[in-house]
Amino acid sequence: LFRHFPLRTHPQAPDGAAAAECAHEQGRFDAFMAAAFAAPPIVGAADWRALADSAAVPDLQRFVACVKDGRTRPIVLRDRQLGEALQ
Repeated sequence: LFRHFPLRTHPQAPDGAAAAECAHEQGRFDAFMAAAFAAPPIVGAADWRALADSAAVPDLQRFVACVKDGRTRPIVLRDRQLGEALQ
């Protein structure tokens, strides 16, 4: 089980966590996370697509749509709130 706790000092961390959940929808969470941690710092949405491609996310259009529509953001927010509650 993985819980997201994006650091407030890393401005791209919440978006990266949401993108990882989009990769998870297609069974590529671990590969996406490995690619993200091996990559240089992320600067924008195009980088999430490149990471998804390198993580062999099967349907990149679906991935991009997921990142754009923000449907995985509540998962990240819930995890962050849980972590804060637990201190």
